[in-house]
Amino acid sequence: MLRLRQSTLFILFNVAFQCITSQSWLKQSNIMSWQLNPQLYLLGAAPKCTAANARLSPLQNAMCTNGGYMDHMSSVNVGLLLALNECNFQFSSNTWNCSSVEMESLLEGIKDVEASKEDAFLHAVTSAGIAHAVARGCASGTISKCSCSKMKRPDDLHNDWVWQGCGDDVSYGYNFASAFVDLREKESNHPKGSEGLALTLMNTHNNEAGRRTVSKDYVVACKCHGVSGSCELKTCWQELSPFRNIGNKLKDNYNIAMQVGFNKDGTGLRNKAKSKRSKRRASKEELIYLKVLPSLCKRKADGSIPDSMVGRRCNTTSTGEDNCDVLCCGRGSEKRTVAIKERCNCVFQWCCFVKCDECIRYEEQDFCV
Repeated sequence: MLRLRQSTLFILFNVAFQCITSQSWLKQSNIMSWQLNPQLYLLGAAPKCTAANARLSPLQNAMCTNGGYMDHMSSVNVGLLLALNECNFQFSSNTWNCSSVEMESLLEGIKDVEASKEDAFLHAVTSAGIAHAVARGCASGTISKCSCSKMKRPDDLHNDWVWQGCGDDVSYGYNFASAFVDLREKESNHPKGSEGLALTLMNTHNNEAGRRTVSKDYVVACKCHGVSGSCELKTCWQELSPFRNIGNKLKDNYNIAMQVGFNKDGTGLRNKAKSKRSKRRASKEELIYLKVLPSLCKRKADGSIPDSMVGRRCNTTSTGEDNCDVLCCGRGSEKRTVAIKERCNCVFQWCCFVKCDECIRYEEQDFCV
């Protein structure tokens, strides 16, 4: 009798999950169900969603395992790798160069830069990377819950061109990233005016800024058809821009990020600018931060300067953060001869590839000592 009751409960539990985790669940209006009843979803959270190369929160793991999103994790991994590579590229010439960031920590935040402009960028680029990769995963057929973009034919598309190709499902990528990434921020109830609430509000805002940057940055791609590529006919579809474009826009937003603090009620964030003219609210695509990251050149208690800049490449003629005096914390730099491998003597081979030699050239570069 006991086994029968357990079996019945198990069936009802699974039926409930099938209803809850239908594709319409991804709509923002229903996301709160995970926060309101976390224990319900955690009952079936084992085994863990080990396909993700990141530390998932309990609710993220439950959504992945019980919601039927296991096949999304390969795209999540691609998104995390996109985010990490973009962070390294965009900050390669900055004092803080993303070197302390590991892929497995991206979803939970990096303590070294918590609440700073750098943290704002990390949250935005991580959310953007996942939205971008999942949208591409839909079009490539690796995700079962979505497929090609359902975007309507643009009004300005040439009448003779066909709107038919399998485009990136930007809408699904945005919705999934919104549900999945923000779940971590919804797991704790922080009292008003608390540091935890401020950080949660900051993170969710920057997560959204990253996703919006992706959802607005797509192009109409076309392919020609006809005899010998005559382009008598074109097939067109929606395609996301390369992620480097997204990274460039987020870095621009990082450079003009807005510092915020609590409002009078301690329930929301507002611009900390002292000038009344500057008291505008941050748009949903702007990045916001709470604290300024301490200088990495700050001397230790014994008066010495940290060694974190030793070996960093710098530029003696630059006027930016990569200037040797700035990047090396005043410790000086030295010139080194560096061997650089390049493709050379390329020849077209019939048919149909290009064959190249590998050449080495030597270049003088400056490095911090």
